[in-house]
Amino acid sequence: MFFPKVSVIIPVYNGSNYMREAIDSALNQTYKNIEVIVVNDGSRDHGETDRIARSYGDRIRYFSKPNGGVATALNMGIEQMTGEYFSWLSHDDKYKKRKIELQVKKLEELQDKTTLLYGGYANFSDEHGVFETIDFTQRYSREDLEKSLFPVFHLALNGCTLLIHRSHFERAGMFDPSLPTTQDYELWFRIFRGQKPFCMSGCQVLSRSHPEQGSKALIDIHVKECERMWKCCLAQVTEQEMIEMNGSPYHFYVDLYDFFTKTCSYPGLDAYLRSCAVRELMKLDLPSDNFFKNNYISFEANYGCTSLREAALRTKTRERIAFFLGNPNELGGLNRIVLHTAGQLAEKQDVWLIDTFKHDGSGYALSNLVHEITTDMDVQKIADVLSIAQIDVLIGSYNCHDITLQLYNKAMNIGIKVIAWSHEHYFIPYRFDVCHNLGYRNATLGRIHATVWLTSFSAGIYALHHDNGIVIPNMISLSANAIQKSSRSAKTKTDEKIIIGMSRFDDERKGLDKLLKVFSKIYEVNPHTKLLLVGRLDWDATCFTNPDYISETKVPTFGDVLRSCHLPAGSVIATGEVKDVAPYWAMADLHLLASSYEGFGLVITEAAAYGIPTIAFADNGYEDIIENGQTGYIVRNVDEMSAIALTLLEDDALLQKIGQAASASLEKFSSSCVCDKWQQLIDHVLHDTDEQLKQYLRGQRSQKEPFSQEALVRLVQEYEEDVCLQQNFVSPAPVSDDISWKQLVATMENTLSWRITAPLRAVRRFMLKYRHK
Repeated sequence: MFFPKVSVIIPVYNGSNYMREAIDSALNQTYKNIEVIVVNDGSRDHGETDRIARSYGDRIRYFSKPNGGVATALNMGIEQMTGEYFSWLSHDDKYKKRKIELQVKKLEELQDKTTLLYGGYANFSDEHGVFETIDFTQRYSREDLEKSLFPVFHLALNGCTLLIHRSHFERAGMFDPSLPTTQDYELWFRIFRGQKPFCMSGCQVLSRSHPEQGSKALIDIHVKECERMWKCCLAQVTEQEMIEMNGSPYHFYVDLYDFFTKTCSYPGLDAYLRSCAVRELMKLDLPSDNFFKNNYISFEANYGCTSLREAALRTKTRERIAFFLGNPNELGGLNRIVLHTAGQLAEKQDVWLIDTFKHDGSGYALSNLVHEITTDMDVQKIADVLSIAQIDVLIGSYNCHDITLQLYNKAMNIGIKVIAWSHEHYFIPYRFDVCHNLGYRNATLGRIHATVWLTSFSAGIYALHHDNGIVIPNMISLSANAIQKSSRSAKTKTDEKIIIGMSRFDDERKGLDKLLKVFSKIYEVNPHTKLLLVGRLDWDATCFTNPDYISETKVPTFGDVLRSCHLPAGSVIATGEVKDVAPYWAMADLHLLASSYEGFGLVITEAAAYGIPTIAFADNGYEDIIENGQTGYIVRNVDEMSAIALTLLEDDALLQKIGQAASASLEKFSSSCVCDKWQQLIDHVLHDTDEQLKQYLRGQRSQKEPFSQEALVRLVQEYEEDVCLQQNFVSPAPVSDDISWKQLVATMENTLSWRITAPLRAVRRFMLKYRHK
């Protein structure tokens, strides 16, 4: 006769309200060869749990321990059990009377007495009674239910329905105490793997629903823990196990994706399963599969490029780095530096360019070492591409766009490391309408692995909020051959001097109106000068962000400003947008940069490469590039810029000296130096733990404060102007340069912008350090 001993283990924490019903349901089992073990997991209910347990005397075995979580309580019960089989009963659930009897009877019929048994259950509440009955034999085929991992991955295992032979704990281990909310399914994965379980029909367990369950805080923790746990389990499943369950790895992932998206709210797991499915689909070449039809994907229409299939099928020998770029054919500093950096890194890395317009050669050159994949501007499709191409690190540049920010989150959900490359000045999203969801942007940037800033100024402001920032400047993207060739063909020196401005002048932030005013002052004193404007230009564009014009009824165009300067024809030459800028640099004597909110000032380094000094406006972070008065000049206004320009233009020796010093200072912006910084960051992002990466990033921050007192004074004034313009208030009076720090902080704290702008409150934390200076 088959009459094994069964140990019913009841872990309990603060269980005085329900535990008596649970214990009674175990003691009242029709199968009598049982022991009931109650483990008090350090309850904090003034001894009530302890009193109830002790009231049963020797009818139960009672143990008490310090609080450590349900896993530790169950493990203690397993260690103390004398039975051959383990049966878990939660302190707020109940067994029906024949639960153990029916399971032992089934084991008696089976040849393998270590077969894992599980079954259905009924949900009930004290208020409504039984309100849901779940019998898995009515939902799934017997064939599926007896596959080793099917009940695990289809959430068919209520722990209280199981009957487990103790040998399985010896084979697979016990509950993991480090998993406070998923310790059960993590163990079921280990125990059921490789076994042929049996699912009992009917429901022999009553699972109680009550108000104390599932606080919001625990749900949030549980979701994150579930996503990590399931990804870890899925990563261990072999291809053969997937085939045994669903016929192929592709159908395995599709089945689980379909199940979890309909059953649970685990966005990270959904994204992971989808990424695995699309990668397997590409291997199978099934563009018309229903799964992808249902999810609005047509590989035939959108992903039918050989490079994508090549990426999916090719064996990886190195980690893959992907740069995300919208239209690589547009001319502009961002595209130029991204394509150049991708090409430089491709000499040592497996580099891919993910874009939404195919590179056609009309823009800047793309190295033939860089693999290109073109897809739609759709977040999910781009995420699919990243998964199919087996990308390890994503580097994005459009960090003010919701699509890019959403892509970062999806990429992280599928296990891809993310670096945000912020080309813009830190305050661009605040001063200009380029980001519609600043809170989402800031939270996303702080959540990803690293955020790259181009200057110490922007990185310093960012560091007041987040600890994942790093400074990597732009590298010089002009080739040495182009520089030498253009220098050899430089114009013959004459009395005429060429002042060059190079930018996208149809953007009001580039300061074309100020540049024209500076030149008019120079021309008035030195008529042997010309202004060469290289870049996209629209004379009909308005100067609507310039505070000089806010009070005017008609906002002038750049053409209006030019006409008001009364410059003779031919003194201002506009080339329009050009692809090859080298010949124009070779013609120039002096470079003027009148932009506001430049992310870096790439043109400063390019000018210096040709021995041309730059005069630029302050508060752009140019201090990283220009040593004021030595390699160029940083000025505060139009008058100062024109005065210094006249001095240089009238003193060839000084002009040449500053230009040579600027050229000699460029080593830190060379391709080799900047590539080394990128390579180090990528290596740390790929291989470091979260804490190791944070330590590395902290170590890369400059010990020198990125802000001068002068810069912070102007910062306060600028914030005031921004808020007043946005709120239709009158602009405040300028803040005096010689104001004390104590007065400055007090002034800031009493301003309107201080009260209504979050970034200003962050700057406050930095500035408070100066209260006692």
